[in-house]
Amino acid sequence: MAKKDRILLIDFSKVVSPIWISKHLSDCLSAFLTLPKEEIRAMYKMHIWELVKWGYSITIFLEELIPYLKTWYSKSDLFDASKQIPTLDMDFLEWIKKLKNTYYIYLVSDIHEVLWEEVRKQLGEYFDDFIFSYEEKAKKSEDIFWQNLQKKIDFSNVELFVDDKEENIKLAEKYGIPWFVYDASKWMESIISALKL
Repeated sequence: MAKKDRILLIDFSKVVSPIWISKHLSDCLSAFLTLPKEEIRAMYKMHIWELVKWGYSITIFLEELIPYLKTWYSKSDLFDASKQIPTLDMDFLEWIKKLKNTYYIYLVSDIHEVLWEEVRKQLGEYFDDFIFSYEEKAKKSEDIFWQNLQKKIDFSNVELFVDDKEENIKLAEKYGIPWFVYDASKWMESIISALKL
């Protein structure tokens, strides 16, 4: 783990990106489909944990949408749209990038396999490593996720976990990891306070 042993764990959806993946994906796909965004989002959310944990692939999900394709689009249009990374909070990213000199920073996320490949490619300059539920075959709100993670990371070196969901925070707390629930209006003050910068 390089020479840095102090660790930060940062969530993706609603932290690094202010947009829910389900909303982003339905917005991207709706341009190619006859279905309304709300219906696409509902279909995605129905399978979200299977997608996150290998039980169901994004390719299968997109195949299910093919009957709703507008005639001038193809399956590859859907697949390309599913790779688009949501809007990023560049102020947040640039700020935490400055902490890389001191901290080993992991991006920790429940995102589907196509998107994590893109995130890994495009956000490498901001994070030292990536931990995705898709690879762990467990979501952040499950004990097994944190048990698997404990085999890779010394939790005593984790100085902060930033996430927007309380169920994820509570499990991290169970493993002795300091945390705070992300608030877009005061994230910098919260991190500075938590890390005593």
